[in-house]
Amino acid sequence: MATYPIIVAGMGHSGSTMVYNMVMKICEYDNTGKNFSFHKFHKGNIPYQNLNKNPNLKVITHIRDMRDAVASHIRKSNKNKSIAFGKPIEWILLRHTDAYEDWKDFSDYEFKYERYAKGSDQERVQLIIEVSNVIEASVTKDQATRILHFLENKLKKNIDIGNNSKMSQYHVTNDGKIGGYKKTLSSNQINYIEKKCYNWMVEKGYLNEQ
Repeated sequence: MATYPIIVAGMGHSGSTMVYNMVMKICEYDNTGKNFSFHKFHKGNIPYQNLNKNPNLKVITHIRDMRDAVASHIRKSNKNKSIAFGKPIEWILLRHTDAYEDWKDFSDYEFKYERYAKGSDQERVQLIIEVSNVIEASVTKDQATRILHFLENKLKKNIDIGNNSKMSQYHVTNDGKIGGYKKTLSSNQINYIEKKCYNWMVEKGYLNEQ
């Protein structure tokens, strides 16, 4: 039987675990009979080289305001004392920019975190259906609504989600709020990120061109 691999990849702390679970839930409801497989990566595209041999491969990348992504990384590392704990802002930012660069050219669809986070329930349901179309799965509006309920009421709270979710108690650090970086980063750190990522942030709509 043909397999249909799906890679969720790119910069960390940008909703990747949520997108990964969204995709898995979409495929649970899919009625086309396809044999999907799921993969989640950040930095490095080496796994892509092997999976790329499959003509059915789909790659979904994800982005978020770089300031919020870095701030989330810092909050998480402070909670679980991960590899980023105590690292300078330069090191943390490079992890995110490198991951974005590693995967951007392979992307079939770029998921913008803020589009989901700012959306109404109806808009989020439509976004889930949009993702299902990208991976060539089939879900109804009612099924997409159930997926949204899972993401918002179980996944975020780490309730009865199973071992395959890749979610942990450290993932959600401020309920996914937009602009939370203002309470986490210093003005010097914010200025550093905006300077280093200026063109990218303007291109993606996170900064107004000056």
